[in-house]
Amino acid sequence: MNEEYLIIILTLLPFSLTAPAESAKDEPIRLLVVTGGHSYSKETFNAMFASFGSRITYQVAEFPSAYEMFLPENSNKYDVLVFYHMWQTITDEQKTIFADCIRQGKPLVVLHHSICAFDNWEEYWHIIGGKYFHKATFLNGKEYPACSYIHDIHFRQ
Repeated sequence: MNEEYLIIILTLLPFSLTAPAESAKDEPIRLLVVTGGHSYSKETFNAMFASFGSRITYQVAEFPSAYEMFLPENSNKYDVLVFYHMWQTITDEQKTIFADCIRQGKPLVVLHHSICAFDNWEEYWHIIGGKYFHKATFLNGKEYPACSYIHDIHFRQ
């Protein structure tokens, strides 16, 4: 299995051990996995979630249609939001709906590319606790330079 997906599994492991308080003891934890804005191996990624067995179920929603899942009438269909997207486009109304969903206590797990999402929405950066800056950015009176990365680096133990 790809090392990146192993890291994701380890990140999600705590959710597989304890269900949210409002769930019945024997009911699975329901994940809403939000994707969009970048390519990835859907088959391998979805196989990872399927490998959790019956304790965790998941539904994949891709932006832009994923926004409707943050609406109050839909947010009770899942227990945890899992972001694996790099989406940029969001309206003021969509920002409010998403932020309200999180403020009401919906847990959020942010994976990999999602730190690169919503370049022009500062509240998102605070919600997820970080930001990959595609360009030099001023935040709270401080300038942050553009971030960088290098693909395909292999480390030796």
